[in-house]
Amino acid sequence: MSDILTVKIGDKYWDKSIEAKIQTSVESIYGVFSISFPQFMQSDITKGLTNGDDAEILIADVPVLKGKVNSLKFVEKTGDKYIIVSGRDATADLADCDFVETPNEWKKQTALKIISDLCSPFGISVVAKGTASSAAGNIFETYKATEGVSVMNLISQI
Repeated sequence: MSDILTVKIGDKYWDKSIEAKIQTSVESIYGVFSISFPQFMQSDITKGLTNGDDAEILIADVPVLKGKVNSLKFVEKTGDKYIIVSGRDATADLADCDFVETPNEWKKQTALKIISDLCSPFGISVVAKGTASSAAGNIFETYKATEGVSVMNLISQI
């Protein structure tokens, strides 16, 4: 077991970061990450890396954040050169994207079914636990996803 931070992008792993910022919170819908690597790793990291690549941050071999790469920056500070890989977790799309799938209307479906359908296009599965379990079973006579509204806002209406 590794006791260090590891970054997995696609099928490649890197564990020589010099700085890592990972922010998650119960107050935020999604987490973000920014991992700095020394310049000597530039060719290894940037080869084939593109925005939107799947990324996973692990600490002691335990996944702490899964998401996508948003940017790759080259920075020079006090003579040292770094590569910064930044991104955010998978639930970020729920805050930024509208639901454009069909059907966009549900009849006599549970809250869990509707929320699962809203999250499905983003590869996010939904499980109801604890106190949310009883509310997840609530049946809606009719629920319509309003065009131009983010998925997260649609979910909050349920």
